[in-house]
Amino acid sequence: MVKILLHTLSRVKNTVSWSFYLLFIHLSHIRVTLKTSSI
Repeated sequence: MVKILLHTLSRVKNTVSWSFYLLFIHLSHIRVTLKTSSI
């Protein structure tokens, strides 16, 4: 039972960190696009 719970927790943690990583890349991409378009 505890094993399954820990496994699920680690998977959720991985998913969340992956989403944050993608979000960060997306945001920096938007920022670069805005910078180049303003010039």
